[in-house]
Amino acid sequence: MAVAACGGGSESLFQGNTAGADAGGAGGDSGGVGGANSDAASGSGGSQAKGGSAGAGGADAGGCGPCNDGISCTLDECQGTVCTHKVGPNSGPTACPTGTTCDLLKGCIAATACTTDDQCVAQLGSDACKTGIKCDPQSHVCTYKPLDKDQDSFPPVVCGGTDCDDDNPAIFKGAIEVCDGKDNDCDGKTDVGATCSGLQTCTAGACSCPPANTCGADCIDKQTSDLHCGTCGNACPSAAHCQAGACVCTAGAAICSGLCVDLDNDPNNCGSCNAKCAAGYACQNKTCLCTKTPCNGACIDTASDPANCGGCNKPCGAGQSCVSGQCTCPGNVAACNGACPNYQTDPFNCGGCAIACTGGKTCVSGSCQCTSGLSACGGVCVNTLVDPQNCGSCGVKCGAGKSCSNGVCIGCPLADLVVLIDNSGSMDAALASSQTRWAASVAAIKAFIAEAQTATFGVGLQYIAMDSQAPTPCTDNTVCTSGGDPFAYCDTTTHTCVYYLSSNLSCAPSDYANLAVSIAPPTSTQIKLIGSSLDAHSATFSTPQHIALQGALSAAKTSSQATGHRVAVVMLTDGIPNECPQSATVTDAVNAVAPYASGTPKVPTYVVGVGTVGDADWQPTAWSQIAAAGGTSTFYSGTSQAEIQAALDSIRNSFGACP
Repeated sequence: MAVAACGGGSESLFQGNTAGADAGGAGGDSGGVGGANSDAASGSGGSQAKGGSAGAGGADAGGCGPCNDGISCTLDECQGTVCTHKVGPNSGPTACPTGTTCDLLKGCIAATACTTDDQCVAQLGSDACKTGIKCDPQSHVCTYKPLDKDQDSFPPVVCGGTDCDDDNPAIFKGAIEVCDGKDNDCDGKTDVGATCSGLQTCTAGACSCPPANTCGADCIDKQTSDLHCGTCGNACPSAAHCQAGACVCTAGAAICSGLCVDLDNDPNNCGSCNAKCAAGYACQNKTCLCTKTPCNGACIDTASDPANCGGCNKPCGAGQSCVSGQCTCPGNVAACNGACPNYQTDPFNCGGCAIACTGGKTCVSGSCQCTSGLSACGGVCVNTLVDPQNCGSCGVKCGAGKSCSNGVCIGCPLADLVVLIDNSGSMDAALASSQTRWAASVAAIKAFIAEAQTATFGVGLQYIAMDSQAPTPCTDNTVCTSGGDPFAYCDTTTHTCVYYLSSNLSCAPSDYANLAVSIAPPTSTQIKLIGSSLDAHSATFSTPQHIALQGALSAAKTSSQATGHRVAVVMLTDGIPNECPQSATVTDAVNAVAPYASGTPKVPTYVVGVGTVGDADWQPTAWSQIAAAGGTSTFYSGTSQAEIQAALDSIRNSFGACP
């Protein structure tokens, strides 16, 4: 039976970037379909099939260039940058004559009739350039695809295609040539037209930098690079640029020591590099010129130079400056005997040159004044609160036997007390009330100084035992215990270390003469100071009683001499001396107090024995000996807080009475 030849379906069978536009259609090579020759080997009555006419060059299709492959039975399209070719419909311009079919490479060729795939394989299977051989179930014509092993849609050259390497999908006719030692675009030329980045060139299948342009790992144009101008590492100054391999400064400047400088006006490179003008000289037209006053080989501004003020060799005095050629003191104040004193505070030049302050006056805001509560009486600064020659006001004299207190002449001087409290370890023992000796003594002292009857007295505070070391600043106990005293701690009030061991104990009376709280009237501030000090201490030391008595009595005597007040020491203790040295006895305490009780002014010592009657450390005889030597006859008993406070009240009332 006759078989009508027809084109294949629209399946894409061949692609190419630039299929040739000059290939003519392949000539028909078999007769038309005759009778029902089952193998279609020959036929009669059919005219010879004609090949497609030469295709015209295609127009520039998108990014592909011309895509016309010159085969009239194919549809040529550009997809992105790749030309595609597929069999067109068997009608219209792409139809092949009856008895022929469209071959993507040859055009319209004689068709092979079939009813099964095996018939097609038997007829065409020996051609290695044909793959996918099968019998089209609709047209009953054998169909196949061109060989394309690398699946890049380009048949190999040996099969009439354009792929010069059918094992590499990146190599085909029209591919972009890259630098890899291969003919990527199948033009018969290796790496011709391949491009490399920057200044690199394609050499032996790889992009590399020419030796003339290599600087380390960089590929550099040494003719224009500001960092590698002419040679690697030769960086141009910031104001210069690389031109033809040389650093060139702009606007006629020159390069000196790696910088662009103006030789016409640069004082460090005047006329040539490193030609530096002397101090005070300026560079003008490449010449160093003195625009001020030449002095001793230097160019000087005599309007401001203190060594040449107003002219050469005219120095200003110490502290003076040169302003407009005149030596002046700061603030345009006139000089005084060649110097610049502070007329606001200088006691020898107070308010003006050579005006001296006398009589204990100081210079305040340019005038001689008495300070710190003193008054000027007869040109001398005096304290009218205590001065018997100027009591209350200048010229008011107190009579014989009277003293001046708070600006009033009185017959009996005011009285002050220095409380000396025992802080030895035994003070931590309990009284009959279960309260410790230390706690009872502290509470009694706090209550005593707050009483209204004590308000007219001055009160100070000291401890029988104290640390010999200089105060050690601290924020926690760590720094305090680092010296070997495991019981030391950081006083959170004073932020200094408190030490317990006897190795830190002071045996110097001068240490105890510096009272823990200085003598002052028991105002709210003084009461708080004494309370805070007591709270910051505890009973842990041994008992250098006689040493502490010497220091406290010395401080009391010094205060009496300064104020005219009568001062006594009140000792609260539960023992007798046992330290500084450890062989110390009550005799040492007696010898410490006796000289002060009989001296001038007299400083008596009162003793309050703290403890429980009958205890082993209850020392009534020893305490009475100390009191007697201190001029107060006998000791006071303190077996409870109330009794200690009562003893303090009794001592206050007794000592407060005029002798």
